[in-house]
Amino acid sequence: MPEGFAALTTVLMVLLALLALFNAAQAVYPRLTWELTKWRFRNPEAVEPSRAAFQLRRVAALMRFTVFLAAAMLVFGLG
Repeated sequence: MPEGFAALTTVLMVLLALLALFNAAQAVYPRLTWELTKWRFRNPEAVEPSRAAFQLRRVAALMRFTVFLAAAMLVFGLG
């Protein structure tokens, strides 16, 4: 395997792992992105997303986690 291809594969694997880790954290704690971005609003309590929106975020994070995990397994050849 050429040297450049190995480095690219390593960078891709690290990126996929970080994305999977962030989405796993968001699946466990769906308020994570809200907590990280609510500082932008003057009155965050007035524009806080609903409980249903947080549940949808959890479902979306689980789906993205599955995709990133599958992609990481394909890159490493574990699947």
